[in-house]
Amino acid sequence: MGACFEEKMFPDMKFVDLVQEFERFVERTAWMEGHGGYTGSFAEKDSIAEVREDRNGNRKTVWDKDEAREHCIDYADKWGDALAYRLTDGNWYVGAWCSS
Repeated sequence: MGACFEEKMFPDMKFVDLVQEFERFVERTAWMEGHGGYTGSFAEKDSIAEVREDRNGNRKTVWDKDEAREHCIDYADKWGDALAYRLTDGNWYVGAWCSS
């Protein structure tokens, strides 16, 4: 099976609230995709993790959108969590490789 890269922006909120919002988003996405599995969408993700380290293992809590996307493409795992990055404007970038 393959994988599709998915990404979504979420507004400024605490990470704990992002987790709840992401869970609702995944539920809606699964419903729209028909609960069939291997959809290549966020419906394949059941959890989210905040990324707080750069490629070199240095602490990084705020990201530029382009660098967040690049990091996510390189480090997200199709069987792992969706990855969340706090952006410089306070919003969240969430990305994931989703099994298809």
